[in-house]
Amino acid sequence: MNPEPSTSRIMDFLEGRLTPARAEQIRQALTRESEEVRERLRWLQSFQEQARTARIESPPAALREQLLAEFRRHHRVHLGELLFDSRRDAVDVRAVGLADRWSCIHTSDVADTAIDFARAGDRVTVSGQVLTTEGDPVELVELRADGELVAQADLDPFGQFSFGVVDPADCQVLVFMAGATMRVDLVVDP
Repeated sequence: MNPEPSTSRIMDFLEGRLTPARAEQIRQALTRESEEVRERLRWLQSFQEQARTARIESPPAALREQLLAEFRRHHRVHLGELLFDSRRDAVDVRAVGLADRWSCIHTSDVADTAIDFARAGDRVTVSGQVLTTEGDPVELVELRADGELVAQADLDPFGQFSFGVVDPADCQVLVFMAGATMRVDLVVDP
């Protein structure tokens, strides 16, 4: 007796990812299956139809902020450790110094983050790149000062982000990804 088709195999069948011969085998097998399997097939067909016709919209800004706050609350935070500072020896260095341009690289169990700074008058531009250790997608990157949100940035397909021009301050860069948050503490001197 052949085992019943798995849910993932039924989805492959419904979405046309099987060879014609394998699709015919699954179609015939489904006609012989129990009512439970046929019910699963009907549900998957209904789900597939709803997925095709559903309109996904971004939530309103207040709800998005509430959802992000809840998301942050449940994430495990990994503190980024400084590996490299382009202006100093990487020994006990937390401060970002006075050069016109400089870079810092931080690492943690979940990601590596390169953060680049450039002077813009009495302010600085902050940009960078995140590379996750498992290749997991990064949801969002935030810049915070004294716990307050300064800027948010989405990442491009290469993990690059930019906060633009900001005031120098003690700040944190927070990188949100599936199941974890990486925190990088910085002091940007005026």
